Amino acid sequence: MLKDALKCQDIKKTDEATKLLDALAHEMQEVVMGMRAHPVKPVFQRMSRVMREAQQATGKNINLVLIGEDTEIDRTIVEKISDPLTHIVRNAADHGIEENLERTAVGKSSDGTVTIRAFQRSGRVIIEISDDGRGMDPDYIFKKAIDKGLVDSNAELSATEKLSLIFLPGFSTAQKGSSLSGRGVGMDVVKKNISEVGGRVFFESKKGRGSVFTISLPLTLAVLDGVIFKNNGRFFIFPISNVVETIIYDKENIKKISNKISVLRYREDFIPIFDLEKFIYKQEKIIDYESIIVVENDKKEKIAIFIDGGIDQSRFVVKSVEKNYKKIKGISCVTILGDGSFAMVLDVETISGMLITEKTSNVH
Repeated sequence: MLKDALKCQDIKKTDEATKLLDALAHEMQEVVMGMRAHPVKPVFQRMSRVMREAQQATGKNINLVLIGEDTEIDRTIVEKISDPLTHIVRNAADHGIEENLERTAVGKSSDGTVTIRAFQRSGRVIIEISDDGRGMDPDYIFKKAIDKGLVDSNAELSATEKLSLIFLPGFSTAQKGSSLSGRGVGMDVVKKNISEVGGRVFFESKKGRGSVFTISLPLTLAVLDGVIFKNNGRFFIFPISNVVETIIYDKENIKKISNKISVLRYREDFIPIFDLEKFIYKQEKIIDYESIIVVENDKKEKIAIFIDGGIDQSRFVVKSVEKNYKKIKGISCVTILGDGSFAMVLDVETISGMLITEKTSNVH
C-alpha cells in the first residue's frame, strides 16, 4: 500500500498507509512485550522457602502473606529481583520481627507477619515488603551513621532522610553477624542491584509498628513511554509517569535562595529548579526559555526543569548507557530518534537526590 501510494504520489493514501503501518508495528510490539512478561509468582514462592529457613534459624513464629503473585513484569527483571527480596525478607525476620515474648509484652500477637505485595501503578510495578515488627528509630539510624563516620553530626536531615541512611555503603545496625544477616552485605548492595534494572527502593518505618520497603520497577527494560523536550537544542526525555505538567516560563516566579539553589513558585508552594545547563555543560548559559516542565519522583517530591524547545509524547526503544558506555549520574538510558540523533532519558530519582545533596552539603 505504501509503495503504491508513493508511486502515485498520493499524499492522502500515503498518510493512510503510514497510519496502518504504525498500527501494525504497535500491535507486533505489544505481542512481543507480552511474550517477555512473566508473573512474579515464582520469585514470591521462593520467598516462602526463605521464610521457613529464617523461622528455623531464629525460632520465631512468622507468617508470610503474598499478594499480587500474578502481577507481570519483564522476565529479565524477574530474574534480578530475587536476591534483593531475599535479603530484605531475611532482615525482616532477623531484625524486624521481635521475639515471641517481646511481642506479647507490648500487646502484639506472638506471631509476626511479613507481607509481600506486588501491583502496578503509573506504568511501573511496585513491590512492597512490610512487617509488623519493632520498626526503626530515625534518630538511632542517624546516630549509628555518625558513629561510623558516614554523615556529619551537624547535618540537618528530615526523618525520611535519616531513614534513607541505611542505604549508605558500610552502614549496619547489627551488633554481630548471624546466619541470616549482618555478614558484610548491606542495603547498599540491595539498592545497587535494584538500580541496575532501572528500579528504585525506599524505606519507611515507625518505631514499635513495623517497617516497609517499597521497590519501584519498570514494566520493561526495552520500551519507555516518555515526554521529549529540548534544552539548549538538545533532546531529553522524562518517563511519562514522572511528568506532572508543563507551564509557561515566567521569570517573576523564580527566586534564588542561595548560590546553588533556585526555586519556582508553583501554585501555593515553592519547588527546587534543576539546572540542566549546569549539569550538562558545568556552567550556566543565558537562554530564552519557553516553558517549564514539572516532574516528580515516587515520593511525590516535585522539581522543575527549564525548556527552550518543543515538547511531545511518544514511545521510545531505549538502550542502557552503562552497558554500552559507562554509568552517567542522572541519565538512566538513551534512545535514537527518527532523524538519527540521540536523546538522553533523565532519572528523576537521581536528580532529586542531587538537589537534596546540595541542600545538605555537609553530608559526606
